[in-house]
Order: sequence, then C-alpha cells, then structure tokens
Amino acid sequence: MNCNPLISVLMPVYNGEKYLREAIDSVLAQTYKNFELIIVNDASTDGTEQIVQSYHSEQIHYFRNETNRGIVFSRNFLIEQARGDFFAVIDSDDLWVPDKLERQHVYMMQHPECYLCGTWAKIIDGKNMVVSRIQHPIHYNHIKANLLFQSSFVHSSVLIRKMNDHTFHYDSFYPVCEDYDLWFRICQKYPAHNIGEYLTLYRIHKTNISKEKEILLSDKRREIINQACLELGSFSDKEINIIDSIGNLTELPMDSSLVNEWKTIVDKLISYNQEKKFVAQKDLVSFLLYRWAFYNAATKHYRYVPKMFLYKTNVSVLCKSINLILLKIFIK
Repeated sequence: MNCNPLISVLMPVYNGEKYLREAIDSVLAQTYKNFELIIVNDASTDGTEQIVQSYHSEQIHYFRNETNRGIVFSRNFLIEQARGDFFAVIDSDDLWVPDKLERQHVYMMQHPECYLCGTWAKIIDGKNMVVSRIQHPIHYNHIKANLLFQSSFVHSSVLIRKMNDHTFHYDSFYPVCEDYDLWFRICQKYPAHNIGEYLTLYRIHKTNISKEKEILLSDKRREIINQACLELGSFSDKEINIIDSIGNLTELPMDSSLVNEWKTIVDKLISYNQEKKFVAQKDLVSFLLYRWAFYNAATKHYRYVPKMFLYKTNVSVLCKSINLILLKIFIK
C-alpha cells in the first residue's frame, strides 16, 4: 500500500454490527485503490470491534474511544488521523457502488476549483431494497441556493479536497445536522458540485428516534437555515419556518395567504441577492420557482404551482425551472 494515501476514507461507528461488514466491504471493493480506511469505534457495546478486527487489510486503521464521545467528536478525530489529500466520508450502514471513488477522483482532477464533491444516492432499506432516490442540485449556484432550504449533499457521498484553513471540521454546537452546517460553511468559501449519478446507497432503517431528538433535529436545522438566510438579509421567525417547511417538505396550511407570504419571501431573497450577489440572480430565481413547484407537487397542492410561475419571471427562467422539476421527477 502507498504510505501516503491519496484518499482517506473516514468511517465512524457505534453499535453498527448489523450493517458494518457490508459497508467495509463496499469500501474495500472500490476500483480506485490508493486509499486508507480509518474506522473509529465510539465505545460500542455490540460486536462492532470483532467485525473490524476480522479484517487483515493494511488499508484499515482502527481506533476505539474508551467512552462514548458522540458523533461530532468521532468525526473530528477521524479527520485528525487522516493522511490523504482528499477525504471521503461513509457511515457504517451505507454503501458505495464499486467505481464511486474512482469517478469522483477523476472529476476532482478535472475540476481543480472544486473542493467538495457529492453524488446522487439511492435510498435503501434494511434488506438493501431501493425505496427512493436523492437528487441534490449539481451546479454550485443551485447548491448554494438550496442550502437556504436544506442540505445539498448526501453525507456518505462526499469527497472533500484537503483545506489548509481547517474549514473541514464539525461543530460541536450541532450534535445533529452537523453535516448541513459543514456544507454551508465550506460552500461559503469554496466551489462545490454534485455528480448526477447514483454512486451512493444511503440506508434508512428502523431506529428508535426519541421525540426529543426529532425536536432537536428540527430546531438545529432551522438554526442553520436562519444563519444561511442571514448571509442575505433579515427574515422573521415565521418566514424562516416557511422556508424550512418548503425545503424539507413539512406540511403547511395551503391557501392564498401562504402564496402571498411566499411571494414576499421571494421578493426579499431576490432583493437581498441583488445587493449581496450570493449567487447569480437568474439561478436564484429559477431555483426559487423550482423549490415552490416541487413543494406543491410533493404535497399535492397542484393548483398553487402556476401562481408563482406567473410571478416575476421570463421565458428563459421559466424553462430552466421546468427543466429542474422534470429532472427531479423523471430521472431514475
């Protein structure tokens, strides 16, 4: 093995014995071979350690926390151990297709300006059956615009170029949504892209998520959205709640008053962006139209879709928005 691996693959695990072997195997099966796999066991009480120690690959470096320190500590510990020029992240229950790292490495070599590269993902269940798909925006301007509403990357899909300013670290203020906060901070400084291909398998399975954790997730996500919007200007708590709901498909009471409130928010975003130049104006407008239309389509409020498409738009922006929606709906 190369003593100076180009890619450091970072895998935190806590009581992950059920899917851990599959995750490790999917990394070791990569067609791109110049990597190290660093695993930190966050004081698991199941068979996690025995599974990792059953491997005899020189590419695997194993660490164990003596006490449970939490996901943010473990992720930052992994970063500190990494020796590569690039960092890839994979959680212990997710999977990669065999040429995932190779495709991303080629892409990053061809796009030296890109510091963060994700991929689309298929959502799988506990039996590896595909139940849905995630198609985050591909281009940098749309990724930045999307960050005003939600995360723009599947965590286990990312490949990150080494940053000398240490931007790549997780903030302990976010024990959940730590990845969303990180993507926003990186994208404030560096260009980022997604590869529009399904190179990652993101697993959703039955877990015991307490009501308290659900509330914490919602609260922290809304805090990040608020911080993102503050980069443009001031928004009320109610407006942030609407942006959060539309970005994350939580149900809103749909009526004409909400359409008017959404128009007010769009006005603000467009006006603030005109001054701050957060993203190209045409890209922001097309993305806002797409986000509104997708929300109404997803929540089956179809009659409200055209109200925004007839609002402050032109033919080219309208076509771009429609293309985004068709991409989301029909590409499988």
